[in-house]
Amino acid sequence: MSTRYAGARWGESMAADAARDPRDEDPSLEEIAALLQDLATEYPDQMTVERVGESVGGNPLWLANVTDAHISDDDKQIALF
Repeated sequence: MSTRYAGARWGESMAADAARDPRDEDPSLEEIAALLQDLATEYPDQMTVERVGESVGGNPLWLANVTDAHISDDDKQIALF
């Protein structure tokens, strides 16, 4: 029996948990890029997305800018991840 808690999945044994690749259920880079583009299309006044380069491995690097245009830039917080 397997249960989920806060995104974690617990199996029948510690060995099974350790052997499972936690990335198996992660979205692909293409799926993430498509989601960002969809959000920018749905909320054009609050979000823009642009390709700003490429990683050493050749994967695209995306800049997603989420903002409230009614707040001055001096009063905004910036998060980069």
